[in-house]
Amino acid sequence: MGARRSLELPQAMLARFSEMGFNIDDFVPALLAPPSQTFRINPLKGSKEKTLEALAHLQPRQTGWNELVFRTGVRTKLGNLIEHFLGLIYVQDASSTIPVTVLDPQPYEEVLDISAAPGSKTTQIAAAMENTGLLVANDISIKRIPPLTGNLDRSGVINTVVTRLPGAAWGHFAAESFDRVLLDAPCSSEGTLCRSLRTLDLWSEGTIKRVSATQRKLIMSAYYCLKPGGVMVYSTCTFAPEENEAIVSHLLNKIPEAIIEPIELQGLNVSPGFFSWRGEEFNPQVKNILRLFPHKHDGEGFCVTKIRKPLPNHTTRNTTRNTPRNTTRNIPRNTPRNTLHNIRNTTLLHSNSQNILRNTRNTRNTRNTRNTRNTPNTPNSSRSISHDIFRNILPNTCNICNLRNLTCSLPAASLRLLPDKFEALVVNILSSTLAGTKYSDIFNSLRCL
Repeated sequence: MGARRSLELPQAMLARFSEMGFNIDDFVPALLAPPSQTFRINPLKGSKEKTLEALAHLQPRQTGWNELVFRTGVRTKLGNLIEHFLGLIYVQDASSTIPVTVLDPQPYEEVLDISAAPGSKTTQIAAAMENTGLLVANDISIKRIPPLTGNLDRSGVINTVVTRLPGAAWGHFAAESFDRVLLDAPCSSEGTLCRSLRTLDLWSEGTIKRVSATQRKLIMSAYYCLKPGGVMVYSTCTFAPEENEAIVSHLLNKIPEAIIEPIELQGLNVSPGFFSWRGEEFNPQVKNILRLFPHKHDGEGFCVTKIRKPLPNHTTRNTTRNTPRNTTRNIPRNTPRNTLHNIRNTTLLHSNSQNILRNTRNTRNTRNTRNTRNTPNTPNSSRSISHDIFRNILPNTCNICNLRNLTCSLPAASLRLLPDKFEALVVNILSSTLAGTKYSDIFNSLRCL
């Protein structure tokens, strides 16, 4: 069966696998064979012990790298279980749980998930944060927002704000704002062929080239979002060195002080990153990249990189190397037009947003945003604007539920739990780095749970 299915793989893909040093007879059957079923216990909905007691018939076995991730001894449709419907467990491939395990988010931190949908890793982050702090879940695709919000609701997540912005824009208006950043980048998805061969319809050498260009922008944006001393994880579900080692080397070439930290996890048979590919030599730090191959690891193919932004050198006052250019006032002049176009064409957050935007437009005659930030009692100050936003924007129903005529009490509750931290982020967007942009451009792009 494996041999027959391997014939469906493009010859260009097989040639690339051979160049990587894989034995095709061993690698391809393992790539196409379904891995063991895996689920993650959600501590936000129930205790680990009681959940395992309810799932004893599955003969769950704990993995070595995460005490909440289990493999099943009996194959079944995990998505049909009542425990899955109630959010007690999240059905997730073993490899997919590793990036967040490496990120290691802590309670009361501020975390950004740049490419969050459909929410597997976002819900894992929220559980690790114990529903505290602030988690921003961003995704550019409007079609992927409903699955993201649905998984957050089902998992009982209430510390998360959902936004729909270009990932490359975050580094410009939220520089040094987050303790941790997860970038599970869009990729050619070679490691997920065991799940669906439809990936082959999109795969080509040209696809790898196109997505790698996007990944270079995303990794720079994610790094800029980190506070000094912060940690980010860059991960993909593909084997292509152009999308892994080359992207990390691009970051290191731009910011040599970035640190690629080694990853140590128990129960994993891992491989280091490639040092070169087709004549291109990579930065020596790529040796600390963690690679998972299906013929060595029971799971999908994955590549994980842990990156730390060092604390600033106290002997120097120049910190511009760790922040994007021209972000202290307005959007940089060299920002691609399509980025601004995407921001301006996002849909409204709430039916009340029209009134909010009308009120904010009336206050835009105040141009000195630096002064307004320091005068929160001024009627036209941006902080006053943000207070008006929170008085008016707290909905009784979320945007997704409005579309389905359903009642949802979670959105208002979740915003009430984190107005201070989210308000600070909104104020930063309105009054500092995007001072020259219409307020409506920002509010049209915000989506809050």
